[in-house]
Amino acid sequence: AFDFVSEKEIPLRLFVLSAEKTTKPKLLVGEALNEAEWKKFVAMMGSDFFTILKDGEKVKRNEEEFQQQKRMMAGNDWAFAMIVPRGFGATPWTDTVTIDGKTMDFQLRRRYALLGQTLDSQRVWDVRRGVHVLNANPDYKDVPLWLVGKNEMAGIVLYAAIFEPAIQRLDLWNLSPSHRDGPIFLSVLRVLDIPQALALLYPRKVKLYFQNKDESKPFTWVDEFQKVMGKEFLQQRVVGVKQ
Repeated sequence: AFDFVSEKEIPLRLFVLSAEKTTKPKLLVGEALNEAEWKKFVAMMGSDFFTILKDGEKVKRNEEEFQQQKRMMAGNDWAFAMIVPRGFGATPWTDTVTIDGKTMDFQLRRRYALLGQTLDSQRVWDVRRGVHVLNANPDYKDVPLWLVGKNEMAGIVLYAAIFEPAIQRLDLWNLSPSHRDGPIFLSVLRVLDIPQALALLYPRKVKLYFQNKDESKPFTWVDEFQKVMGKEFLQQRVVGVKQ
């Protein structure tokens, strides 16, 4: 585990998994976790890692997931980094309200707007800071870096990668087709939308994963873009399951 300060008063922790025999991995795969993915990660690791994870509850290990992760790391000589932005995992918000059984953070989001920011834009920065920490570590220097984002974190990871050229490839699951569905950035639609943001990553590799073919239709603009550029950088896959 690596502790770092994303910005003043925002301490965060990222986690790196690798096989015991691995000294310098061939590939580093990072993932930005939302609360749901954090819970899956905690369940995979189990109570043996309770102190390191700093999670509020001990859970029984998902042994099947744990062994699968071990085999993947040992078989490929890969390492996996889990970046947990503010408000998720061990850094939950305390200033919240409950409406219809759901925890809401309206007041917090309003405060960010008063500062000329949004919660999503600051989570982009958290992911970028996590990438900086990995790049500064001698064990991962010159190791190819891929980044994964699922659901609400797909857009966060997309924008983090735009500003971090060290990220060589993205795997984005269920990326929203428009900023109207998130991530929320102030006045972003005056400039571009999600398909145009994807084009800013050219020629780095991007893979999009969807539940069904209809979800990929809003990204035809990117298909036309790469045809004009004469080189494919974006691939779309229909996997039929929601991550």
